[in-house]
Amino acid sequence: MGATQYAPPLHRGFFLLQSSVFKWSVIVTLFAAAMIYVRSDAFRGLTDYSVQTRRAAETVAVQWLEAQRRGGDGARFWHNKSWVEPSRLYSIRSWEIVDVRADTISAEVVVIIESSTRGGIPIAKTWKVDLVEYNGELRIEELHDLSDGGDGG
Repeated sequence: MGATQYAPPLHRGFFLLQSSVFKWSVIVTLFAAAMIYVRSDAFRGLTDYSVQTRRAAETVAVQWLEAQRRGGDGARFWHNKSWVEPSRLYSIRSWEIVDVRADTISAEVVVIIESSTRGGIPIAKTWKVDLVEYNGELRIEELHDLSDGGDGG
């Protein structure tokens, strides 16, 4: 008799089990990679939307300041249902936006504004402009003076 290789049934089953486990591990790995890709794509969309909100918030803040610098009150940039009356700054000379934070439906813009008091005294103050989405557009909801060490909240 020649030398024949014989594998007992237990060993054959073990190799089949190994093969099956390998196939399932490949399938699970591919599925996990696909899910990671889909989730990262979803986060990319959220980030893009936050960037759009950030840009829109900066635009609204600048338009509000420009309207006041030209002598208007800027009330049209305020939330119509806001519990705060639109604030007006006097004799705005210049401003510098120092920070803008946004999520998908709200934003805050921190800006240093050089203006004057009602009495005509020149001042420079740091303000936080809170904006919220209202009827598909960002509107100013509140204005906080950060110059006196307040946190704006």
